[in-house]
Amino acid sequence: MWSRLLVGVLFVFTLSACGGGGGGSSASDTPPVGSTTGGGTTGGGTTGGATTGGGTTGGTTTGGTTGGGSPPPTGDYGFTRQVFVDNSLGGDCIGDYDAGARRCGGGSETAFASFAAAQADAQPGTAYQIRGGDYGEVLRLRASGRADAYIGFLAYEGETVTLRDINSIDNGEDYGPIWLDGVSYNVVQGLSVRGSVGFLRAVDAHYNVIDDCDFDTSAIYPSESKRGGLYFAWSTNNKVLNSRIVRGTDSLALIRSDRNLVSGNTFELAGHDVWVIKCGSYNVIRGNRFTNPQQKLGSIFDCEEATTNWHGNGRFAEDRAILDATRHNLVEGNVFDTSGTWYSSSGGNGIQYAGQEGIVRRNVFVRTNIGLGMTQYSAEALYNYDNRVYHNVFHDNYCAGIYASGNTGEGRMEGNVYKNNALWDNRGWNPDDQCDGTDASQLLYRQSFDGHRFVANGIGSSAGNALVREEFGGAGTVEDFADDLSGSVVGNPRFTNAASGDYTLGPDSPLIDRGDFLTTAASAGSGRVLEVADALYFYDGFGIAGEMGDRVQLEGDTATARIVEVDYAANTITVDADLNWSAGQGVAHAFAGNAPDIGVYER
Repeated sequence: MWSRLLVGVLFVFTLSACGGGGGGSSASDTPPVGSTTGGGTTGGGTTGGATTGGGTTGGTTTGGTTGGGSPPPTGDYGFTRQVFVDNSLGGDCIGDYDAGARRCGGGSETAFASFAAAQADAQPGTAYQIRGGDYGEVLRLRASGRADAYIGFLAYEGETVTLRDINSIDNGEDYGPIWLDGVSYNVVQGLSVRGSVGFLRAVDAHYNVIDDCDFDTSAIYPSESKRGGLYFAWSTNNKVLNSRIVRGTDSLALIRSDRNLVSGNTFELAGHDVWVIKCGSYNVIRGNRFTNPQQKLGSIFDCEEATTNWHGNGRFAEDRAILDATRHNLVEGNVFDTSGTWYSSSGGNGIQYAGQEGIVRRNVFVRTNIGLGMTQYSAEALYNYDNRVYHNVFHDNYCAGIYASGNTGEGRMEGNVYKNNALWDNRGWNPDDQCDGTDASQLLYRQSFDGHRFVANGIGSSAGNALVREEFGGAGTVEDFADDLSGSVVGNPRFTNAASGDYTLGPDSPLIDRGDFLTTAASAGSGRVLEVADALYFYDGFGIAGEMGDRVQLEGDTATARIVEVDYAANTITVDADLNWSAGQGVAHAFAGNAPDIGVYER
């Protein structure tokens, strides 16, 4: 029987305050985060070819499962041949395997008794159905499929397949039991890993899919080793979907890897980073839930020499830093819930960030030390510029919602814009313990706001009006920082129920229709190619299979159109429908009222 064969397009998802979500394309019109009740929508795109139509923020979670479920359609990976892997057999069964009895003789299928035998047979279009049991053998993928005919290694429906207490060994070093070594167009689905040093290693691996897997407890947790997670190096266009990743070291790393999609996963606990992108570009982190009381959650940096020269990079290891090379990554629709507390702003960040021209949007940051830490230091974090941070919620973080480092004079710290975010009742600063304080500070900065501009953000605290603080210095009101913070809406945002994780806006919220348009039309015109003042806010799918661009809307118009291409250098967006615009007319994601709302959800 065919079983557990995932369609190649991705799924529409909703995400409650306590769950993951499915994969898919632009989450800007998908309810990515937050609510446990209905009441709001988000503006923008669709998910993996299945239009959400601005769906409601439902209270269910459709995050990654780990086993079971009915099989979806089977054609999208191009499987035309089915073979079994069954380690309960005494040897291979060629043409006489009885799948019901799990024995040789009496059947008409082929089954191999080991992964190694299956790999020797591996060919495009074959789905290798792995029968339930513990496997003390490395799954090293050595063969590539094709775009129209993947090779699949899939847990048999309703059975638990566990790779247990086994590691791959390369040049004397132990890594995880799943090894993608120079291969493309493979699917690994429904497998569990237990008792291994790491989970998965992919070097020079492209267009592979890791789906619905369960990775639990590295043997070296809680160390900060790079080996104890899913490690992708010099690898492009891979997808990690609907999986559970628990107790890794760096649980997921994308190193010098571009155009990868990480979506719909649940990450819990890590010795160091839950996820990290280093000197990689055009990656998408979407619709995941991150929790790590041990340490910080996400990181985006360049590559210092120690990163690129690490033995795990195999033949790509090189003795040099790769800087100013972490561009256009998209982080959207995630829940960053609970990090390690830290005495200062340097630890326990929801995202510790130093990239270039990236987008961080429509995420919820709650109970982290600092929600978003915009940092600058040598050498991996020298270049932090032209990023767009918008339509996020920062609530009940132990220190502040956002930390903005001043320009150190090295590298570049400039052009970062924060727009339409909602910061409410973050715990502020404590003169004795620094973070986990009791004052009203929502924004924390070091030296100055040089390089950072805040526009139309909702900022408030029940502890008072001194909402902006210099680290190790004094605090002031939003009005005291009017040159750096324009169009702010100060006060209680009146979320529907922030205590239970519902960040939709109540009917009396002052944030309704108070957001700024993301950018404006550069000149009057009509057609499908619109020059804008700033194209860095927008996403066109980055060329990732199944992804779609943002849905946009013009100020004063109800028509929407889908972005099919963004030219960041020329500041143009190309859309899928004819539009008419005037010079200076506002451009935003799809919105419901006279202007966008502030925060994640459009009411």
